[in-house]
Amino acid sequence: MRREFWFFEGRPGFFRFRYPEVGATAVLAAFAIYFSWLTTAPFVLPDLRATWFIGFHYSLPLAMAALWLAVALYRLRRGGLGEADGQRMRAQAGRIFSYFFTFSAVMVLHLNIKLWIPLITTVRLDRFYYCIDLAFQPLIDAMIETREAIAQLTPESIGSWYLLGFVTLFFASFLYHAVVDQHRLRNVFLAVLFVEAAGPLTYLLAPALGPFLFDTGLNVASASNQGVMRQVRAEILADPRWLAEWGSTYFISGLAAMPSLHAGASWVFVHYAIKYRTPLIPIYLIIYFWILIEAVATKWHYLIDLPVGVILAILCIWTSECFCAADPEAREAERLKAQRRA
Repeated sequence: MRREFWFFEGRPGFFRFRYPEVGATAVLAAFAIYFSWLTTAPFVLPDLRATWFIGFHYSLPLAMAALWLAVALYRLRRGGLGEADGQRMRAQAGRIFSYFFTFSAVMVLHLNIKLWIPLITTVRLDRFYYCIDLAFQPLIDAMIETREAIAQLTPESIGSWYLLGFVTLFFASFLYHAVVDQHRLRNVFLAVLFVEAAGPLTYLLAPALGPFLFDTGLNVASASNQGVMRQVRAEILADPRWLAEWGSTYFISGLAAMPSLHAGASWVFVHYAIKYRTPLIPIYLIIYFWILIEAVATKWHYLIDLPVGVILAILCIWTSECFCAADPEAREAERLKAQRRA
């Protein structure tokens, strides 16, 4: 008789693992522990400013979705609806709470490893990537001119649109699927989690700091931040113990350009908006276009960083789909939805 384990869905196979979000978090934690031992760099936690950034940027939408489900569950109970509905809502709320904690853990581990990159490897391919930029200079010039033209028609706050657009994609996608299309939230969440978990490891494959080493970008605030982050990198290289005192303050100041995870994670949201035909498609395409333009115009990323980030996202989407296709709950939800459409 075949032996079955609680963490598999009753069938053999890697993609039958019930909790890939926990597995991805555990794998990244193992790498982080190894890198910390290798470099003697301490783990640090963010201070209040960085904590708010992480929550607002990534995990807060999941917390809001879980809160919405808790309110919905309360209304179900007050309304006297069936126990099956209550069980479904509780299961969904519990799953989203688990998403919140695993995603937060992944981001903390991610940003620790990103701070340690100069201690892990001395390889830097900035000149190689810059030569590629020079070969495609007409395209980069067109992106910069587009950004300048838009800037002339908009307020000075345009400098914050890059981050604001990225955050908007997180908020809109997680909340839309948590409220409107619940059983597909898992597909989106896992794909983005895999991008963020694989991100710090892919940074180490072909490291680079960014084109701001050679040119000044159009965003004054970004240029100032780039200078601070270079100084943080120099401090870490001089003495890893610097992190013990200042790492919390500069928790989000790690430098890594290749691949662009902003381009990659954003592509996940665009992909699923198109695949599921959500009403958010036009807004998503505009935001994504802006993220690509701003990433190059502000010299955060080389041109090649963008397609490599998208390739990473495509691989993570495929992995997410494999796990979700093996989930009986997701298959049943898709079957019921197809019946309703028919």
